[in-house]
Amino acid sequence: MPYCNECGLKIEAGTRCPACETQNEGQDCPAGCKEETCAADTCGNSERCDRPQTPQTRQPRTHRSFCETPDTSDRFTEEERACHPANGILCYLGPLCLVPLLFREKNPYLRYHANQGLVLFLLELLTCLVVGVACAVDPLLPSVTPLLAAGSELMALFSLCLAGIGVANAASGRAKELPVIGSCVIIK
Repeated sequence: MPYCNECGLKIEAGTRCPACETQNEGQDCPAGCKEETCAADTCGNSERCDRPQTPQTRQPRTHRSFCETPDTSDRFTEEERACHPANGILCYLGPLCLVPLLFREKNPYLRYHANQGLVLFLLELLTCLVVGVACAVDPLLPSVTPLLAAGSELMALFSLCLAGIGVANAASGRAKELPVIGSCVIIK
């Protein structure tokens, strides 16, 4: 499909451009795509295309949300995902993340959730360590203790939210990474 030589709007070959009112033959996409439509119109790669961007061809920018993480549920079979959802939920309840590994270690879907739960549990242990340091430092640096305590409370709230997301994913049979910490792999 050709584009106007003047403004870059998609036009029929040899027609008058409705945007700039010029009669021209039109040109193919300067990006060299062989598609029916220009790459700037379909896949958002407008930086490859030299033609000017008009409101008719410009793609809106989309931003990823905090909870939009990769969903890898299709890596697992229906039988693996259908095994007792309670085992997947246990993975996000602190040290109970090891229980599914001990009893169902052959199931890759439960290993995935056990890994997510173990990373979350290590984050919670780190939070407890910060609280311990805050208690130990209190006599020496009393002005630092409230900051450490506030930070550890925020981390505890954050890990609680992550545990809720993990429980919801495990209960619904999805293998979706937890935000922020989900890409960490301890158990393969």
